[in-house]
Amino acid sequence: MTPSQLPTLRRPLVWLFAAASFCGAALVFLVQPMVAKMILPRLGGSPAVWNTSLVFFQTLLLAGYAYAHLSFRVLGARRQPILHMVILLLPLAVLPIALPNWAAPTTGVELWVLALLAAAAGAPYFAVASAGPLLQRWFASTDDPDARDPYFLYAAGNAGSVGGLLAYPFLLEPHLPLGTQSLVWAGGYLLFLVLAGACVLTLLRARRRARGVPPASPLPAEPAPTPEPAGAPEPGGPLETDPPYPASPLGYKTRLRWVGLAFLPSSLLLGATTYLSTDVAAVPLLWVVPLSLYLGTFILAFSRSTFRFAAWFQRWLPLLVLPAALAVPFFLGQTIILAFVIHLTALFAVGAAAHSRLAEERPPVDRLTEFYLLISVGGMAGGIFNALLAPVLFDTLLEYPLVLVLSLLVAKLPPPLDRRILGLAVGMAPAALVFLALGAAASLLVQAEILDKWTPLPAVIVLLAAGAVYRRAFRFARILLAILVLQVALTPLLRPALHRERTFFGTHRVGVADEWHLLSHGTTVHGAENRAPERMGEPATYYHPDGPVGDIMASRSASDRLAIVGLGTGAMAAYAEPGQSVAFFEIDPAVARIALDTTFFSYLDRSPGQIRIVMGDGRLTLGLEPPESFDLIVLDAFSSDAVPVHLLTLEAVEEYLRRLRPGGLVAFHVSNRYVDLEPVLGRIARGLGLEGRVRLDPGDGTRAHMSSRWVVLAEDLEALGALGLDHRWTGLRVEERGEVWTDDYSNILRVMRFW
Repeated sequence: MTPSQLPTLRRPLVWLFAAASFCGAALVFLVQPMVAKMILPRLGGSPAVWNTSLVFFQTLLLAGYAYAHLSFRVLGARRQPILHMVILLLPLAVLPIALPNWAAPTTGVELWVLALLAAAAGAPYFAVASAGPLLQRWFASTDDPDARDPYFLYAAGNAGSVGGLLAYPFLLEPHLPLGTQSLVWAGGYLLFLVLAGACVLTLLRARRRARGVPPASPLPAEPAPTPEPAGAPEPGGPLETDPPYPASPLGYKTRLRWVGLAFLPSSLLLGATTYLSTDVAAVPLLWVVPLSLYLGTFILAFSRSTFRFAAWFQRWLPLLVLPAALAVPFFLGQTIILAFVIHLTALFAVGAAAHSRLAEERPPVDRLTEFYLLISVGGMAGGIFNALLAPVLFDTLLEYPLVLVLSLLVAKLPPPLDRRILGLAVGMAPAALVFLALGAAASLLVQAEILDKWTPLPAVIVLLAAGAVYRRAFRFARILLAILVLQVALTPLLRPALHRERTFFGTHRVGVADEWHLLSHGTTVHGAENRAPERMGEPATYYHPDGPVGDIMASRSASDRLAIVGLGTGAMAAYAEPGQSVAFFEIDPAVARIALDTTFFSYLDRSPGQIRIVMGDGRLTLGLEPPESFDLIVLDAFSSDAVPVHLLTLEAVEEYLRRLRPGGLVAFHVSNRYVDLEPVLGRIARGLGLEGRVRLDPGDGTRAHMSSRWVVLAEDLEALGALGLDHRWTGLRVEERGEVWTDDYSNILRVMRFW
């Protein structure tokens, strides 16, 4: 090939490999929310479904990168592409993607999710994911001048990743059912197969041309002795041999640093996603936004144009991370907008700082596949730490603020602006710790739970000042870590608990306040009981007799059969009449153990009714009951403050109606700080021709009677009975905009309360 030919061949070759990288990465990240949404209804809408799914995909990505690294080193640029084309053809036998019909277990859920994902999407995901580094390595083996630095294809791939992620909640999910989504993905896979095949043909043709042109600087058959070790040949042009030339040296400290730099943003991604989705809803939209920002930092760090803001993020990282690091352990009250800004800013800042460091240290192309392999190891380690190890090690979401503190070690802080300010900050930092300790001690004297209500403003000001002037991130991280450790140490004193437990479905805490026992899930109280002997067994909190539940239960006959999805403390069992049948449907075995333990709560033990507890997802297990089995069905299932979306779809309500006897009621507990679910049920009621009523109960400001919002649906006004005549129960609000939620469609963004 002559130099005059290069410009005509360069752009098509670059665009071909960029298009293949973009398409493959889009498929890699398009399949993740799609398959996770398929699994979500089987596990009660738990936010842990996404984290466990990410661990699977990160692990398989690591396996793909390991295969890419080893196969290329063994087979070289001539034979390895042929092997990979065979691997790309194999998943055609299992497309389109569909879940096997395995029943969800009550224990070992994480392993069940991993096995289900492997059976449904393992082969096609592996084939596409491993092609990312291979496309770059193939391109580096061509005769294109841009082959000298193929890392720009990594930016193109991450752009495809973000495109695939954002396309799912905004294009595919709102308009296509899951079956059609799977067909679209299969079509995208065929397109990628064609693009990858074109890349392989281009590579093989380039190598055939190379054999007819003497290389400018050929490798000797045997390295000649020289005083200095010979470096790797320049990539680009027909310079590589098969098998490839020996790799340039790489120390273990560099390898460990690359793994660590990849670990921190990966762990924060899962921590931030869990923190943000716990109280809102486990839906793809709240999964893909943090992941898109995470991938966006890769695009900026590895793009060809210099990422000018990288140094800025590394320098001012502590100021961007600090609000998130303090918001979690101190339970600072936030609107949803403020929460998203605080935590997503921290995620983006850490990702930009860490990934720009990786981009700065990227090795020559002879270490390209190993470089991506080590990045994948760090990403998988972050996922395993958050999804599998942290629930065993911690009984709260401690891993998130802990990794936020560790991420400060990536920072490169500016020199002190003024040593006097620095000295003042250093002197005030211990004072801030003492201030926190004194405030904690004072709270014990007045029996106030300040961690729920008090913002440590002086400590925040001190830490902001210290972060602005400290020249070493380690010092700043040490102070912040001391604050975090102090909070963790004082929490058992400030918020005494009889029991703490963390499961796949969330964190549970049985607390004590005065004569009350309270059950909390995440950040939300799920029930309470007054343990004074004369008050035990009285329904309280959201189930007070003067509230909506009292109205609903008063409208029912003593002979009615009741089904309640969501056990909590078992407070609704207090309404059961002697001989009345009450079936509770609960997905989390830990909740059942807590409700049955009379040292915590006595509702189930004291109930005169015939109590039955059915373990498993409420919608699925309720669907196994005979038709027309119940007179009242109550949907009272929550993940922290969020109602699982799959319990509020058109198909779900139709399932409930089939289990109702004529004249029965379906009641929904829809209290939520961040999401307005009334219009969701209003549209479903209108679509099914049902009568609906809603009551917002302000409560009386005490634990005995807490505020709540309830919705009831019935086939007609007569079935509503007294509720249809009670002025406190008003008609459901139905917004004209928006569509009915179904198993294939839900738009959480439209009903969110942002302020």
